[in-house]
Amino acid sequence: IPSSYGNLKSLLLMDFDFNQLDGTLPRQLWQLTNLRQLDLNDNNFDGELSGDIGKLKQLRFFQIDNNQLEGAIPRALGD
Repeated sequence: IPSSYGNLKSLLLMDFDFNQLDGTLPRQLWQLTNLRQLDLNDNNFDGELSGDIGKLKQLRFFQIDNNQLEGAIPRALGD
């Protein structure tokens, strides 16, 4: 996911499932504070899920299964 996507401040929905994307999730993703739906399942993302996901206060749907992520689920995801 290009880091420039962090500039799309009005974006409400991001759906990149089943795209064979890889690498770590860019930190700019957590700047999309109006995002309500984020679907990243069935790709090859790796690394850890950042606690900065807690910045997405409008997020109502989040799917990220079937990737190569590791580590604990950030506590901020439940806030």
